[in-house]
Amino acid sequence: MNKMMKLSSVSLLALTLAACGGGASYTDGTYTGEATGFNEQDPIQVTVTVAEGKISDIVVDSHAESLGHDGAPETEIQMALEELPATMVEKNTTDVDVIAGATYTSTGVKDAVNAALEGAK
Repeated sequence: MNKMMKLSSVSLLALTLAACGGGASYTDGTYTGEATGFNEQDPIQVTVTVAEGKISDIVVDSHAESLGHDGAPETEIQMALEELPATMVEKNTTDVDVIAGATYTSTGVKDAVNAALEGAK
């Protein structure tokens, strides 16, 4: 029984450490991607830079997201376009929370970054 408890503890520890690993490792380079945000006519376009296997920079190159669209406060849209990419760089993942009040724009940014990172896998 004691051996089983130790094995379970080791397994749990390994899973926990793997989950906190800081995201995936990518091939170094510069990649572009695009996806639809709130404005379905013009996609959000991003450039993602990978250095030393990690996301080192994300730039939103173009978008047609209306600041303050659909009643969303302008600050939330700006946060989705500026702070969300910074959070993805910091955490080396696109698996981050969307900005409340700017869900479509946030999802568009995340999807555009994911599209760019497809080339880095």
